[in-house]
Amino acid sequence: MKLFKTAPLLLTLLFAGCAAGGPSAQPVGTASPPPSPTPLPPVVEEDFEPAPAPPTLWMADESGWRLAAGGEGAAYCLVDGEQFTAHLVKLDYASGVQTYWPDGLQSTFDENDPGWIGDIYGGARPVAFGQNLYVFKYGKIPLKNANLEGSPARLHRLAGGGRSTVEAEPDCPFESVGGIATDGQELYLLACKFDEEGERQEYRVCRTDFETGGLQTLAAMDAAEGDYRLVGVWAEGLMLRHSAAGARSGSVKERQHQLMLFSLVDGSLRPAGFAWNEDETTCVFGSGCVYYLPKAQGRLFRFDVATGASDEGVALHREGDDEPVAATLFGEDYGSHLMGYTSINEGSRMVSIETATGLMKEVELGFEYDMGWMPMTIAAETDTQFLVNSSMRQTSAAVSMADGSPHTVYLPVRSWALIDKEDYWNSRPALKTFTEEVPVL
Repeated sequence: MKLFKTAPLLLTLLFAGCAAGGPSAQPVGTASPPPSPTPLPPVVEEDFEPAPAPPTLWMADESGWRLAAGGEGAAYCLVDGEQFTAHLVKLDYASGVQTYWPDGLQSTFDENDPGWIGDIYGGARPVAFGQNLYVFKYGKIPLKNANLEGSPARLHRLAGGGRSTVEAEPDCPFESVGGIATDGQELYLLACKFDEEGERQEYRVCRTDFETGGLQTLAAMDAAEGDYRLVGVWAEGLMLRHSAAGARSGSVKERQHQLMLFSLVDGSLRPAGFAWNEDETTCVFGSGCVYYLPKAQGRLFRFDVATGASDEGVALHREGDDEPVAATLFGEDYGSHLMGYTSINEGSRMVSIETATGLMKEVELGFEYDMGWMPMTIAAETDTQFLVNSSMRQTSAAVSMADGSPHTVYLPVRSWALIDKEDYWNSRPALKTFTEEVPVL
C-alpha cells in the first residue's frame, strides 16, 4: 500500500512538467523510445463533481493479481468451497492464528455468514486497506449468442460482522486486471462496457458509494482507442496505463504504452510524458513515479510524474561484479527494492533489485509443487515484514455444469508465512507460519 500526499510545491512542479512534455516526450535513457499512442480525451460525465482539493489517495491493490491482502494487523485470503463459493480467512499477524472471518463467529457457510461469499464465479480476490476489508468479485458478462447468462461483478465492504455491496451493470463489469485505489473509505477502479457480441466499447473510471450501494462514473474512454489499466496514484488523482497496437513485428503487433494522468479535480485525462514498448522496456509503478528498465541497457531508471523527467539511472549488477546485467521487472514498488527476473546459469531466476545501487541478488526462497520449483512470492507487507506464499498443495472440489452434470475441479491450497524484509531480500528462510485452525478442502 503506497501513500501519495498532495503539496502545493508538488502541484506547481506537476503543471510545469506537463506543459513541457506532451505525448511525444521521451524519458531519459530509453535506447529507442517508441512513438506515443494518442488516445482521445475522455467524455466527462454530466454528474462529475470537481473536487475542491485533491484527495489523498493510496493504492489498496497495485497489480490486481494478489491472492491475499494485507490490512492493519492482519491479512486476508479466500478459501475455495464447493459450487463456486468461498470463505474469507483471517491471518492474524500478532498471534499467528488463522481463523474464519469474522472473529468469534461460528461459520454457517450460507447467506447468514458475513464471511461466506456465495458466488465467486468468474474469480474473486480480497482487498484490504488499514482496517477496511473488501472482496472484489470479477463477474462474467452475459453473451446472448453463446447462451451465457453471465454473473454480476460485485464489491463487498465487510465491517463489524456485516457487509455492504456495490454491483456493476451486467454489461459493464469491473476490470479484473489492474489496480484499485482508495481515499480511505471508497474505492476507485476501472470498469469496461461490452456489447452483445462481447466486444469492448468503453472504459469507465468509477468510484464506489457503499452507503447508497451506488457506483459513480467519473469519466469514459473509447475502447477503440486502446486499453486502459489503473496502475497508480499521483497528486491529483489516478495514473492510467494506455495501451495500443503499434508496429507489426513479424506476425504479431507490438504493444505500445503510455502513462496517462486522470485528475479528480477537473476530470481531465492527459499524457504524463512517458511512453514505452513492452518488448523493449518493463515497468513497475510507484506513487507518482515509474521505475523502468530498458532490456538492452541493463540500467534502472525512475520517471517522476511531478517533474516529467527521469533520473540518470543505476547499472544493474551482481555482488562482486560491476558488469551490467539484463533483467525484466515485475511486481510492485517495495520501497528500497524491486523484483525482477534475469538469466542465471542458462535459466530464468527471480531476483531482488536494490533501487539505490542496482545491486541484484537471487531470491532463493521457494518450495516444491507439482514436480516443479515455486518461488515464495510477496502477497502483502507491513513496515518490517512480508506475507509470502510458503507452500502449496492440491485438492479437489465438486461443481455442477450448466446442464447439471457433475464436474471435479482441482484447486491449489496455499499456506502463508511472515518473514522480515531483510531476511527475504537475503534469502534467509526465517519464516513465521500460521496455525491452520481453519479446515480447508
